[in-house]
Amino acid sequence: MSRFLDTGFLLTILTHRSGAEKAWELLKDYDMPAGISSLQLFFVRHGLVKNVIDPSATEEIREISARAMNLLKWLTDEGVIQSVEVDYSEVIAT
Repeated sequence: MSRFLDTGFLLTILTHRSGAEKAWELLKDYDMPAGISSLQLFFVRHGLVKNVIDPSATEEIREISARAMNLLKWLTDEGVIQSVEVDYSEVIAT
């Protein structure tokens, strides 16, 4: 089975949170492109856009989210990460 990026792992890289340097090192060890489920990618994009357009968000949050959106676009355009369709019936134990 291929390895998939965790949502928190991706957000750490995108927002340059504590641990981002280590996360980048780990990402370099992945077979490229690193996969992330299309559902996870949707939630990440939705959350970032929501922060950018939220009038109650601080300017810092809007700037971090906008930079993260640009980095996410670059990572997908360059083939570093790729959205992968997942058959959830195989993933979720019944």
